[in-house]
Amino acid sequence: MANARAVSARDPSAAATGGSRPDPAPQRPGADKPGEIEYLAKICEPDIGVITWIGEGHLNGFGSVEGVAREKAKLFEALKPEKGVAVYNAATPCRHILEQAVRCRTMTFEVGEEADVIAENIFRDKDSCAGFDIVHGPVRTYVQLAVPGLHQ
Repeated sequence: MANARAVSARDPSAAATGGSRPDPAPQRPGADKPGEIEYLAKICEPDIGVITWIGEGHLNGFGSVEGVAREKAKLFEALKPEKGVAVYNAATPCRHILEQAVRCRTMTFEVGEEADVIAENIFRDKDSCAGFDIVHGPVRTYVQLAVPGLHQ
């Protein structure tokens, strides 16, 4: 991850490294107005797109939760059908907008039973850090977060 570049709408050229594609690294395209995620996805050329939640945090630029969902769905539209993976929270509002944008393989996650990957046995330790089991089919893995808060 030494070559990881942070990408923002204010400096999309940060993903460019001498005309070649950067080493694989997490990118977090942000958006303040429609069109920014599509623009940044063209630069990043993502193989995997992850949308953790669609909420009211960006209403100023998009007008509604549906507007936020339509903009975030541009990330999934950028994924190549033959090798892309769209990952999203099965409980997110406007899930149908995301699903309409997907042309590749999908993977869902959620707290509950209606997803490919499920978080179970969630608790907080004495420092308010969450611990839980991640379940994917027959595989169960315990995770202990070092950062306080269930939202992590």
